[in-house]
Amino acid sequence: MVKRLDDKFGNSVKLTDSVISEIKALKPVVEGNSKRFVDMVNTVERCWLDLKKMGLSSGMNTTTMVTQVERLLPATQKREWVLVVQDLPDRSKLFEELLKFLLREKTVIEYMDNELRVTSSSKAMVLNCVNEENGEVTGLATAIKQ
Repeated sequence: MVKRLDDKFGNSVKLTDSVISEIKALKPVVEGNSKRFVDMVNTVERCWLDLKKMGLSSGMNTTTMVTQVERLLPATQKREWVLVVQDLPDRSKLFEELLKFLLREKTVIEYMDNELRVTSSSKAMVLNCVNEENGEVTGLATAIKQ
């Protein structure tokens, strides 16, 4: 993997710049968009792991990078993160704490969104309109969500 990264990025500065650019390119997650939140967490985790494997994880553990990721969070997760940060006795590894928080939130969202646990069905149905007098199908009715 190190050889592939070396071939692709050349050196540690390019790798760090690439990772930071990837995080900066992410758009803020809208409240309730769980798929986008999970994708964002996966990207942040992948970036962290890439740098960690190269021994460059300290490049992520800066106030700037933490702030960069915080700006992506929906309001609910921002609020929860603030509560976590307030209770941290040691903020020297703040990015790692943020990543742990994001991974826990991702696990919760994936659990809640699991189709076996969703309480309301959002499947669309299409109904045919039937003429009661002669039983002919006259067209399609609009889709109904239950």
